Amino acid sequence: DGFALLVLELTRKVCRRDPQQKSRFVRVLFSLLQSPSAAVSYEAAWTLVSLSSAPTAVRAAASTYAQLLNAQSDNNVKLIVIDQLNMLKKRHRRVLQELVIDIMRSLAIPNLDIRKRALAIATDLLSPQNVESVMLKLKKELLSQAGRTEDGSAEYRTQLVHAIYSCAEKFPPVAGTVVRVLVEHLG
Repeated sequence: DGFALLVLELTRKVCRRDPQQKSRFVRVLFSLLQSPSAAVSYEAAWTLVSLSSAPTAVRAAASTYAQLLNAQSDNNVKLIVIDQLNMLKKRHRRVLQELVIDIMRSLAIPNLDIRKRALAIATDLLSPQNVESVMLKLKKELLSQAGRTEDGSAEYRTQLVHAIYSCAEKFPPVAGTVVRVLVEHLG
């Protein structure tokens, strides 16, 4: 891990000094994305996005972030990763729209703050291509939360209802698929 992190640091330094060298390091960065070490994967994704804005590079980095978000047990790491996804969303919206369901897998995480941020990213990344799958995932999540009484579950259900409403408001044709579920939860 230490050696891989040094390679990443060296890559950033060399590419800052001579931007023409970027293409030499891209293959190394792609291979480091698959590292079993979360720190190496995270740093490789960050380095890749900082060196290249190509859709393939951004997609690979965002996919790595989504994997880290769902695989790590430390909530602080998850919050850092979700912040990185949020920053990527600002510059590479179209690429992240393809990965919105991968990001939404983090709704299974019990931490309310992580769920809230993931919902915010998902509703912001809605497009005509992914709205049906997002609505289906939100509907399933709302149904799975029915009857739960843990701390924050009522607040989370409210956030889900707001997210569904927001999606239906942006894309009215899909509203019919969730009206009954919304009526059940609102009543």
